Amino acid sequence: EPEIPVIHVTSISLNKSSLRLQAGANAILAASISPVNADNKQVTWSSSDTGIATVEDGVVTGAKPGVVKITARSVDGGYTAVCEVTVTETVTPEIDFEGTGAVISFPKVEEATSYEVRVYRYENGSYKKIGTYVADAEGNIITELLTKGLRATSGTISVPLKNLGRDDAYRIEIQVMNGLDVIDTYMVEKSSDPVSNETMAPVIPKVSYQNGALRFEHLAGYQIYLMQINGKILERFVIQVREELHSISLPSGNYLLIGEKDGDKKIFKIHITQ
Repeated sequence: EPEIPVIHVTSISLNKSSLRLQAGANAILAASISPVNADNKQVTWSSSDTGIATVEDGVVTGAKPGVVKITARSVDGGYTAVCEVTVTETVTPEIDFEGTGAVISFPKVEEATSYEVRVYRYENGSYKKIGTYVADAEGNIITELLTKGLRATSGTISVPLKNLGRDDAYRIEIQVMNGLDVIDTYMVEKSSDPVSNETMAPVIPKVSYQNGALRFEHLAGYQIYLMQINGKILERFVIQVREELHSISLPSGNYLLIGEKDGDKKIFKIHITQ
């Protein structure tokens, strides 16, 4: 009986050669093996400095500001592909209300080609989007949706929030774009109370698991994909309220949860032990 030849790996590549993320945030790198019918497609991952960013099964987690190289290596043949990861400090935009308007200030990003600004107002238990705007790399408004009158200068965008009432809560999300890629996301929440005008604590979306249920915080409206680390989707569902429990029995192991809403993507990794 003739021997079946082994199909060896000839190369490996990553979906990104560079990326940036804030400390504490996650991003996913995907490795592609050639040829696609190689017998051993196993890949190992490593970070040149785990103090700056760590990687596990392609999930990169920022630890502190700095630049690090994430390497994917094929077990067969030892071929490598590298992504340069820039970890930045966590950014909270500044927002100051002025009458019926607000000024949003956030850092200019050198690699950015545009910024997408989304404005949400808290109504009936969740945030509703009331405006979306796109500014170019210098902060000049190039697209205005839903509302009018937005203006911008370099690094500062003035967003008119009309008909502000006392104690209304607003969320501003800014996506930093490079072409069609989202390279960073800023977010801030603040009350429009004309007397106190106190900034609320920055909202951080969270996912946790305990007592047979996933707990979601500040993810209302997001389509959630629950996945195994290998990419297999286990469940998909939409979060309805600001804090929500989703009952599900999961065995011990690592899992990915990807949330998507209006083009925004959030990635979480959880480890479950029984």
